[in-house]
Amino acid sequence: MSRNARVLELIISRAGGAVARTRLMKIAYMADLLAWRVLGDAISEFHYKHNHYGPFDSAIYAAVEAL
Repeated sequence: MSRNARVLELIISRAGGAVARTRLMKIAYMADLLAWRVLGDAISEFHYKHNHYGPFDSAIYAAVEAL
């Protein structure tokens, strides 16, 4: 399982169930932002791009498929 899939799995398990893909991407972004501030590095391997609905990386499709 990829690092991105493990991050998403942790988010879903902490949320207690299904999470919409857009919300999942936003939470992963916020987790990476906090990790950058505290640890100096991101916890996932996503490369975020600006999107109308929030940060996005097409790698989320493969990570969700791996789950």
